[in-house]
Amino acid sequence: MRKYSDVLDSDVVGEVFESGKKVLYFKPRAAIDQIKSDDLTVRVVVAWNYRLENESGMPSPQILGAMTEFNNSLLSTIPSRKFQFIYSRIGNGVGELGYYVANQKDFSEKLILRSVKSTSHPNSIDFFGD
Repeated sequence: MRKYSDVLDSDVVGEVFESGKKVLYFKPRAAIDQIKSDDLTVRVVVAWNYRLENESGMPSPQILGAMTEFNNSLLSTIPSRKFQFIYSRIGNGVGELGYYVANQKDFSEKLILRSVKSTSHPNSIDFFGD
């Protein structure tokens, strides 16, 4: 069985327990560029809620695959000067991917185009002006 960190191409940076269920926080293995507040001003959190199927709190291979496919699709679609993958979190029924983006409208348009081509969709996408 592959490790979650290998599937997400990230390294575990934290482990906590919520309601007795493990939650893991990851940072991308690719070096995070210096984020300039003038360039990447919008933080985006993309989340999947999933049913807990076991005591570990970790997602099924299908949910993890959907998250990975979503992230890889965005990484290959959006120019790096307009987009930065910053973290992922999985556990206790929630998977999250966090990004900084330059423009909410452009990012939303990429999401819509990506959604048309995919069978897996997140439950929520939230935008924050950091």
